[in-house]
Amino acid sequence: MDTRDAIEKLYAARILSCFPKYAEFWEKLIGVRDSEGALRSYRLRIPTAIGREERSKIQRAHEDMAMAHYTLFCNLAGAHFQKERIQAVAAPASTSLRWFKHWEAFESIYLHLGITFYEVYHLWDLLFLLRGQLGRARNGSIKKIPNGLDPWQLREREFRDNRKLMTWRAFQQLNNDVTARRNNITHYSRGAFRIIAGLIYVPQIIRPNAPWHLEVRARNWWETRAKAAIDLEKTEVAINSTHGLLIKEYEDYFSAHSITFLR
Repeated sequence: MDTRDAIEKLYAARILSCFPKYAEFWEKLIGVRDSEGALRSYRLRIPTAIGREERSKIQRAHEDMAMAHYTLFCNLAGAHFQKERIQAVAAPASTSLRWFKHWEAFESIYLHLGITFYEVYHLWDLLFLLRGQLGRARNGSIKKIPNGLDPWQLREREFRDNRKLMTWRAFQQLNNDVTARRNNITHYSRGAFRIIAGLIYVPQIIRPNAPWHLEVRARNWWETRAKAAIDLEKTEVAINSTHGLLIKEYEDYFSAHSITFLR
């Protein structure tokens, strides 16, 4: 990916190796790079038959798509950065400073991963907003409409109707695992751990809001650097697996409403 963006220069190659549809989303729906690598955002050509209020909704949603998708990328980049930091801490239990650096990096990885899942859900909700299946609250947030389905039901139905329900269920399970660790870390720093041969291990799976005295009873334990690296890769692969349908449904919406991109 040729780019002038500082973060993309640093981490695009690593992220695209597991999440190639990041670039496809931008090229088809947001903008392209010129010969010098600068982003040229698309302008929307919206038919005059579409009223002013609906036109404003579409333009706002398109900008939100770019904001959410770039935020998704930046948090994956942040997770990669923290992965580098935790791998650089040798013998993390040997000094107070190494101990702190290790845990700070490990926890930060899961904070970033939690945000990436949120942005994926938000991108789907923007699609449902465009379709009229969700609405906007006065504060700009997206909300359920009267007598409509909630966002979770809409996402589930979307994947079921496209015969990709198992893909979505696998994505949700990974989200639950990552988010449970993110939430436990956010609410109760550090959590259960073991030190084995100078390395730090954490439970492979933790239950949401589980107290420490229950976490320490876990049967399976993973070394923290390996656990974080695997979860980061699995997150990128899972997001990529859902993005093909997301891109298709956005393209179908714009096509059905005769909205074109000025490139």
